[in-house]
Amino acid sequence: MFLVLFTVSFVQLGSSSDVPHESECYGNSLKLPEQYVPPLYLGPMYFTPKNGGPRKVLMDNGQSKDPRLKVSYLIAHYTDLTDRDDGTFAITYDGYRLYDVLTLEVRDCALHVRKIYGNSWEKRLQRKVEFVEFTPLKSLDLPITLWNRTNPKTSAGKRLQVRDNMLSIYLLTQADSGHYNFRQKDNTLESRIYLEVTENVGHRDVELDQLVYIGYPPHGGPWTVTLKTSNDGEHEIMRDGVLVESIEDLWFVRRIFDSEGGIEIYPVLSKDSGIVEFRDPDGNLALAVTINLLPEPFSLEFIGLLVGVGGVLLVTLCSCCFCRKKKCCNKNRSAKTPAAPAIYHDVSQPTYPRHPDAPNSSSFPHQHPHHESTATTHEPLMHPPVNVMMTQPEVKPLAGLGSAAGASSGYNFLSSDTEPTFELKGLGSPAATCLSSETPSCDVYNSDKLNFL
Repeated sequence: MFLVLFTVSFVQLGSSSDVPHESECYGNSLKLPEQYVPPLYLGPMYFTPKNGGPRKVLMDNGQSKDPRLKVSYLIAHYTDLTDRDDGTFAITYDGYRLYDVLTLEVRDCALHVRKIYGNSWEKRLQRKVEFVEFTPLKSLDLPITLWNRTNPKTSAGKRLQVRDNMLSIYLLTQADSGHYNFRQKDNTLESRIYLEVTENVGHRDVELDQLVYIGYPPHGGPWTVTLKTSNDGEHEIMRDGVLVESIEDLWFVRRIFDSEGGIEIYPVLSKDSGIVEFRDPDGNLALAVTINLLPEPFSLEFIGLLVGVGGVLLVTLCSCCFCRKKKCCNKNRSAKTPAAPAIYHDVSQPTYPRHPDAPNSSSFPHQHPHHESTATTHEPLMHPPVNVMMTQPEVKPLAGLGSAAGASSGYNFLSSDTEPTFELKGLGSPAATCLSSETPSCDVYNSDKLNFL
């Protein structure tokens, strides 16, 4: 009675909680939970495959119903796991309702080995290995026994040989891809290898209207050769070693030639860009060659490319020149300082006061700097508007004033005898009083051209 209540409590607990999940490698064993094995649980245990296969009974009344389930006191192992053991374990109390107690995932932990079509593969066998199994790629069928130590004759023929515990498989094809299990005498998995066989690959860069040569694979044949293009589908070139010129498909008519050790395509057209595949009589892909058409040197695409590149370079050059010119102009404009305007005195130009200590900043256009005259008095000179004209050299200078510099380039400036002077008219006018007046209201002419001694 206590055992029944204990079992019921475990069933209810298992139904109300999340189902445990286990993950094991291919060939390993799974230990079932202790509460679901005898003597704690004596009812039936079921397994439902994940791939949708039929449900089967693993245990009932404390007895194993599957040769791979090893049951003992409080211990139960589900041995030699395979891909078909992915699924769910369940129990029942009343025979009607199932309670999931465990889910199992079988992982492929095999060593991955890659080989090329036509190559060989070798592996050293341990002495405890009694037989070798092979399961084809993506197949859940029962494995095939390739070799048995007690019966060395293999099912793979001459391509598989075992000598001095060295396993060798020659001339590999895609048909040899799959899993290889190395087992002991009691069926325990010693090691596991996943072998992947891929095709040879090639690449050809060809110009339009040129010849392209593609050699046959080194092993196998006769070959069936096809061209696969991205736009026009598949075109048959050779069938079982014989060139095909189909009336329905005129793709390679009079352009395919069976050369020594390969095929030739001449002339190559733009539509021939694609992949040429070589397959053996069993349909295994031995060689795949990609044909890439190079652009014509003077094609529209090439000319357009040149024009585009030239346009970009021209725009870039013009932009650089414009920016450089603008930068130079701005630099010259900022570096250039405005020159002092030349002062030309007219007879009607008013005079302005000048401080007696101010330096002379300008000179007469034809006066050399060492001939400049300075006023001998410390008082400001007051000049009224006067008419200035050239007179004879004998004109007497005004009292208290020095000789003025010559205004005409026709006189000798280095000679004091021919030095021209200015005649001041209108000295008797009322404005003449400004020459001797000390009143500051009179205008003072500050030009060095009339700076008398």
